[in-house]
Amino acid sequence: MDAGRLDVPGVRPTVGDLRRARDVLASAGEASVATVAEAIGAILNGLDPVTALGLKATAGQRSALTVDRIASRNQLLRSMARRHFAEMCPSAQAREIAAVANTYWRRAARADATLEEMPSSYVGMPREFLFHIARLPTTIPSERTIRLVLAS
Repeated sequence: MDAGRLDVPGVRPTVGDLRRARDVLASAGEASVATVAEAIGAILNGLDPVTALGLKATAGQRSALTVDRIASRNQLLRSMARRHFAEMCPSAQAREIAAVANTYWRRAARADATLEEMPSSYVGMPREFLFHIARLPTTIPSERTIRLVLAS
């Protein structure tokens, strides 16, 4: 496989690339890796990739991707509260985070989602966390939900 070819933006893996990846993963000897190899095999046999990888939501449930994004967002919210609002009680933290987040979402989130890298001016600021939340992609929850996240 020409690894350099896949490093070019916009170039997608070929069916041959997927077959080789499946074979390498299948020969790795680890159970979790073998599961991914089986999923690639199912994709090569025509199964929808989301279904093959087990990412499709069942009726009344969130998809695995959504659950993962929410968990990542919640961890970022907790980290922001610890770093920037540690001296406040959880309800005050939630209020401050919601205010900062709503301002960020109105003014910068859409533009930031298209950036390759976080602006250096965000480092050490609450916007640093909000930038990463905007890239998940997910939304900032309400103040009430933030309060529940911080309490968990």
